[in-house]
Amino acid sequence: MKLTILLLGFGNVGREFCTLLERKRYVLASEFDCSIQINSIATRRRGNVYSPEGLDISSILKVEEMTGRIDGGVVSHPLPLDDLIVNGVYDVLVDTTFSSLETGEPARTYMEKALKRKIGSDMQ
Repeated sequence: MKLTILLLGFGNVGREFCTLLERKRYVLASEFDCSIQINSIATRRRGNVYSPEGLDISSILKVEEMTGRIDGGVVSHPLPLDDLIVNGVYDVLVDTTFSSLETGEPARTYMEKALKRKIGSDMQ
């Protein structure tokens, strides 16, 4: 099974999620027969990146460490965040952005938009 991820946010939690996923990639493949790739990362201030073949996370981590942005040297996605959520090609949305404890925003809106997508709606 292959899962693709749209990652929202690339702060401490987002970076650690990517690092952990990279570290556990072979365990997931061998024990669960599951290939997981991040093909999109969207941020408010550090840029957006997308690759249909999957992103090279170690390169993105290095670029972000050197420049403070994730889109240097990687194909930058031209779509705004809302378009990525609604029209992007992904199986799982992982939101690591800061959200309000009172309202749940903006994560609540992101999740609602993702759940309303038509992709996969014929699955049982």
